[in-house]
Amino acid sequence: MSNLEKKMLNTVKQFDNFAKGRKGRDKVYRFIQYLLKFYASNTNQYKGMSKLISESRKLMRIGSFIPYLTNIYKDFIQAIQSKFQLNMDQLLQIWLNLSQFFYYWYDALIWCDYANFFKLSEKKKISRARAQFWFYRI
Repeated sequence: MSNLEKKMLNTVKQFDNFAKGRKGRDKVYRFIQYLLKFYASNTNQYKGMSKLISESRKLMRIGSFIPYLTNIYKDFIQAIQSKFQLNMDQLLQIWLNLSQFFYYWYDALIWCDYANFFKLSEKKKISRARAQFWFYRI
């Protein structure tokens, strides 16, 4: 196998590993979504496709709140065992897990509303709360 073939095979393997995970696929879809938004700013041709990719990204994130819920459970068990004597790192970790959980939870609710599984009566409030938890998790 030539050196070029080895490099190409290595590149394909790296991309495959990147695309296997949810975060890797999300990055690719996000790039496509924002590229389409950029083109849609000049014409209305790609606006619907950008919205569709945005909702697809939300669909891929459904269930992402579960690991954070288990982390919250573990953090609170640890807090109870230490009689709530937590250092700043532990408090920030609990805050991050709570923020991530609620962001992904609200994200899933908004997608379910979009897919007509059910209708949210307070969609604007939930959407605003989702945006706030997105900010809190940074």
